[in-house]
Amino acid sequence: MKRKLSRMERIFAKIAAQAVETDPVLSELDAVLDAYPLARQVCARLDGLGEDAISGEVLLRLLLVKYLYTWSEQETVEQVEDSLVLRWFCRLEMRPAPLESLVSRAASQVSPAVLEELANRVERASERAKSSEGRLRPEFRQRQR
Repeated sequence: MKRKLSRMERIFAKIAAQAVETDPVLSELDAVLDAYPLARQVCARLDGLGEDAISGEVLLRLLLVKYLYTWSEQETVEQVEDSLVLRWFCRLEMRPAPLESLVSRAASQVSPAVLEELANRVERASERAKSSEGRLRPEFRQRQR
């Protein structure tokens, strides 16, 4: 017997379906990460680094977003907080994004060469991501503190 999806699960299923149109690079990279052994190794290395049950997979995906769009840790966290597509890609759903300090700690555990190798599994991922940035997501804005 199939269980009925919750409202939130239905929303994120729709977002996943629309991600192909709104951010094709992340959609393609999502499929690569699920099948690529290096991604699993990096996730295992990052597991346990975060508090509050933030998995290595979430941290790796945050680092890839940071790498692809050349954002700082602060920009990455704020953009992920604001974007449903980025929340879907990072496997956060409606949980809060990790703190900048955790993203920074994770970045110190994964070399840029590894992130580049993962990103390059999608043809011209970095170029395509940078060219689509302004069109797909709101401009980065400084939040009031």
